[in-house]
Amino acid sequence: CQDFEWAEQRSDKGLPARWIPKENKLLYDNDQRLRDAFDVEIKGKKFRVDPELDMYRRILVDVAGSFDGVSVIDCSEGGVLGAAGFPTKRLKDALVEHCSRVIEPGESVVPHLPLIIPEIKGGN
Repeated sequence: CQDFEWAEQRSDKGLPARWIPKENKLLYDNDQRLRDAFDVEIKGKKFRVDPELDMYRRILVDVAGSFDGVSVIDCSEGGVLGAAGFPTKRLKDALVEHCSRVIEPGESVVPHLPLIIPEIKGGN
């Protein structure tokens, strides 16, 4: 995974503003992530998470109920997403119940992208 940052014109080298590669040290410094980790309790189970993972979990929970007419099923392990009011199911069970056709093991979505995304023409 490559991260980027916007670099304004750097007068010392006379380079124009542009996106430049940057290492996201916070994501890759596991020692720091372990130091920042804390325990959360969700549905009576305790989990150890770091602040970023908990932030993403909370965002998913907040967003889950904001789509009118979209059914949300919590397929997280043991329902640990913690989205109140949504049914919990194993991912396999949810797919079997809600998919209109069976997806075979190893089947790739790539050949079907032109059907899914109309802007893709001729497989390019």
